[in-house]
Amino acid sequence: MDLTQLSLIPKFFRDDKKFKLIEELVKYFRDNCDKVVDVDGIRGYIEDGWFLLRASNTQPLIVVRCEAKTKEGLEKIKKLIKNKLDEYSFIHLDWEKQP
Repeated sequence: MDLTQLSLIPKFFRDDKKFKLIEELVKYFRDNCDKVVDVDGIRGYIEDGWFLLRASNTQPLIVVRCEAKTKEGLEKIKKLIKNKLDEYSFIHLDWEKQP
């Protein structure tokens, strides 16, 4: 299995903003996944694997984790997430630095 863990740490990421962001992402990904568990963020399942997006309860950050059966599947999941997160100008994540 290919696994990657990504952390989003935007500058001045207030608690109210991070939890509102997660609410918006849950609504979006609910319609773009085969299965969704939306307790404490969202765990989305698609054919190639799964991903987790959640707001940290102790730090000003959003955590992104994803896992797939293949490297190609992992890239597909990362692209799905990245395409949505790129809509938010306050999120700056260097996807190339991630494992």
